[in-house]
Amino acid sequence: MRPARKRKTLHDPIPSGEEVASASGHSTGMAALHDQISSEESASTSEIICEQTLLPSTDSMAGAPGETSWSQSPAAAHWRQDKCDWCAREEKDLSEEVKPEIIQDPDGNQEMYRVRFSRAGWFRCSETELEFEVKAEVTIQYGFGSWSQHLSESQKEQWMVAGPLFDIRLEPAETVTAVHFPHFLCLREANNSRMQIAHFVDEGMTLESPAQVRPFHTVWENPSFSLTGLLWWRKNSDQSPLIHSNVLLYQAQKKVNLTLHLYLIPDDISRVKAVEVYEKKCLSWFVSKPHFTSEPLRFGSHHIVSSPSEIRVTPKELPFLDRPAEALQPFTEIYTKNVKEDLELSLVEKKVGKLIWEAIVRPEDLTPSVSYTETERRTGEQGFTELQMPVSNPILLSHQLISHF
Repeated sequence: MRPARKRKTLHDPIPSGEEVASASGHSTGMAALHDQISSEESASTSEIICEQTLLPSTDSMAGAPGETSWSQSPAAAHWRQDKCDWCAREEKDLSEEVKPEIIQDPDGNQEMYRVRFSRAGWFRCSETELEFEVKAEVTIQYGFGSWSQHLSESQKEQWMVAGPLFDIRLEPAETVTAVHFPHFLCLREANNSRMQIAHFVDEGMTLESPAQVRPFHTVWENPSFSLTGLLWWRKNSDQSPLIHSNVLLYQAQKKVNLTLHLYLIPDDISRVKAVEVYEKKCLSWFVSKPHFTSEPLRFGSHHIVSSPSEIRVTPKELPFLDRPAEALQPFTEIYTKNVKEDLELSLVEKKVGKLIWEAIVRPEDLTPSVSYTETERRTGEQGFTELQMPVSNPILLSHQLISHF
């Protein structure tokens, strides 16, 4: 059993780079764990019980149990390169991807995730990118918490949120030897010692020194469990660190013409999920296009959407802001009357004029409704009205239905 790491209160001094455990020591443990997993190759992968309910993520690429998963898909093999070429070269992740069961919390207000592992291993959740190292059979349930409800204004000035806040519950707790929390910072210019693990207990927020800060994850060994997430010490710096960033595109529900909502947010799955929930309430359609910007961004930068096609963009500039997941994320509305041809979109950083994202939206990417002409729409509405008339003769109704198809 590895000794527990020192716990610090919020007022303890910030650790220096030397206090962060070296990557080599943790890599040795990872290699040993990988050897243990390899020695159990005879065990069936069906030992990992991970079912999905009828509430899949809109853009989830991981298949149901028994199907090709995200990590097995040739198209998804380079997901880290899509995030950041520099960080991908530094990353060494031997985790095995699993698909969790998606459930509701006891109040029925929030989506949560549950997995049961029946053997030792190092596993990565396909929905949240949260990773667990386990040494025995264990059931883990987890969901997202609210940073805004737990950080004071003075703490927000000193610390920048670096990833989702997780509420993790499991039994028995000692079966998990390490948790790898996802973060959205690009570390090419970063001092890793400024990354800390925030752990909320009855006494308030305490800080834990990570065992390792990886390009896309931060590792906490011998963890305890409650609300936990990653914070980055601002160190009185006016310049924010580089941020891995996502572009999300949704088609608003319109019967004629095309309206798109374009979001630019950090690569934070809790914010991605929040946007998805909001757009689902608006009955919008997710348009699957490349998610990641070509390079990391800084909070406070401004960006402009352009196209060779005739479009109307509101607002004309899209800021890249650090908004909590529970807040409405800013987006740009893109409107065009031409829905019969390809729509080329690009996103340019305003200050330096550099292209950071581009995509082509094709008619087949959209819901059928925006491909209708006004005449087709009226014809469809007339037919629908006729079918809504009171039915006195079921046989006559069947002939009416056939005539409409």
